[in-house]
Amino acid sequence: MSDRLIVVLETPDLELARVAIGAGATLLAGTFFDLEFDWRVEELGGRVLTLGPTATPVHGRRDMLWRCHSLEELPSAADAEFVSLSPIFPTDTKPGYGPPLGVDVLGRAGRPVYALGGVDGPARAAECVAAGAHGVAVLGAVSRSSDPARAVRNLLTAVDSRVSG
Repeated sequence: MSDRLIVVLETPDLELARVAIGAGATLLAGTFFDLEFDWRVEELGGRVLTLGPTATPVHGRRDMLWRCHSLEELPSAADAEFVSLSPIFPTDTKPGYGPPLGVDVLGRAGRPVYALGGVDGPARAAECVAAGAHGVAVLGAVSRSSDPARAVRNLLTAVDSRVSG
C-alpha cells in the first residue's frame, strides 16, 4: 500500500471507498464527518482525512489533509502530517479556482506535499512527483472515471514508479 495517493471524496461514498482501497489507495479525504463511514473505511484498511485547515480539528479528529494555496501558507501547516499545494493545474472540479501554481512550486515546498488540482491522470501524477511532490491528491480522476479501480491502480503505478525510477 502506498501513502503517495490521497483520493478525495465529495461524499462519504462507501462503495467508492471500497473500490479505491481494494485497488491500493489507503488514504481518503473529504469535508464531511461521518463516524460510521470512518470506522468502515478503517475496517477496509483505509484512513479518512478531513480536508482542512480549520481552527480546531473536526469533532476532535486529528487526521487532516491541510490545504495550502501558496508556498507562503506552508508555515501554517507546520504540524500537519499531510499537506497539499493547490491548484497545480487548471481543474475541472473547481474551474477558475485560483491561478494554477504549476509543478515547479512542488520542488520548492521544503517539506513533503501532495499535488492537488487538475491532477487528472497518471501522466500529470508522475509529473508532480518528478517535480518534487511526495504524492498526489485527486478527486475527479477517480470519482468521474468509468473504472475507478483502474484509475487508482494507474495513479499509484505512476507515482510509485516515479519515486523508485
